[in-house]
Amino acid sequence: VVSLFSNPNLLQNWQTGFISYKHKSGAYGLVGSINQLHFKMKKRDIILDEMIEVLDLPRNFTATYTTKGIWNRNVNSFKAIDDTTTQWTSHNEFTFLGLYKILKPFISASIKKQSKDTLNCFKEFAENKIKY
Repeated sequence: VVSLFSNPNLLQNWQTGFISYKHKSGAYGLVGSINQLHFKMKKRDIILDEMIEVLDLPRNFTATYTTKGIWNRNVNSFKAIDDTTTQWTSHNEFTFLGLYKILKPFISASIKKQSKDTLNCFKEFAENKIKY
C-alpha cells in the first residue's frame, strides 16, 4: 500500500482530476522538497505546491499543500493489520486566507467530500487496480 501511495507516477490512477506532478526544489522526495501538483476539477485548473514535512515511510507521511487562499496540512499514517491489510489514517488541517475565509462554510463540505472520495479511489486502486 505504501509503495502505491508514495509513487508519484501512480497518482493519475487514484487522484481524480490529476494532470501532472513536477519537482520544484529541494532534494527530490525528501523532507523540505517542494513539488507542484496540477489538477483539473470541474473545468478549473488547480495548482498545489506540496512541501514534504515528515517522511517516515512506511509509517508516516506529512505534507503541506498551498494554493491561492488555502493552506492544508495532511498527516498520513499507515498501520499493517495483517499481510494483506493496511489501515491508512489521514488527518487534514485547513487554513483559509483572504476571501476564502468568507467562503469557508461553503468550501469545507466540498473539501471533506473530496478527501473521502480520494481515500475511496485509492482503496479501489490498491485492491482492484481500478483507475480514476
